[in-house]
Amino acid sequence: MKWWPAIEGVFERFTNAVAVNPSSMRRLNGVGHPTDYPGFPYKEEYTDAEYEAMVDECSKVGEEIRRPAGIHIDGITPWCVTFDREEILKTGLFDETFYPGGGEDYDFMNRCYHYLKAGKVTRGRWLGTSLSVAWHWWLTTKKTHDISKNFLDASQIYKDKWGTEEHPNPYPMGNQGKKIEELGRPEFVIKPL
Repeated sequence: MKWWPAIEGVFERFTNAVAVNPSSMRRLNGVGHPTDYPGFPYKEEYTDAEYEAMVDECSKVGEEIRRPAGIHIDGITPWCVTFDREEILKTGLFDETFYPGGGEDYDFMNRCYHYLKAGKVTRGRWLGTSLSVAWHWWLTTKKTHDISKNFLDASQIYKDKWGTEEHPNPYPMGNQGKKIEELGRPEFVIKPL
């Protein structure tokens, strides 16, 4: 398992991380369709050199490769997420109201953030890391199941639970590589959890 040691390393480095997710060599393009990184097609097994090249590709900012530090993103899509078990049990598991997906991750990150802020847990940060790479097929569940809910439904469930757009998700897009202290989060209305 080439991806696992880096996940462990992120938990050791960021002691307030409750969840860590690897990068994927399959990304969503500008219109939300899955696409492969050029030069990195899916295979069952990768050589060590191929894997290192994928980690380098995920660790790029422009043409600069940020290794060994890597890039860490606050707020993740939890498709291969690893949790700190003790802390996650204090926060609770995913809200099944959002099944089959769409909003459960933002809801969960909100709970972790608010529990961390309130001092109820010692780990509340959700991190994606460029130092670990796996393959995610994106949208497979939504494409292969008869789904009555959609993202608009999930958005409404989220708003009903957490408030209006004036109280947004604490992990806004565009924070790639920033420290948690640099995110400039707004104050939120915290409903009873």
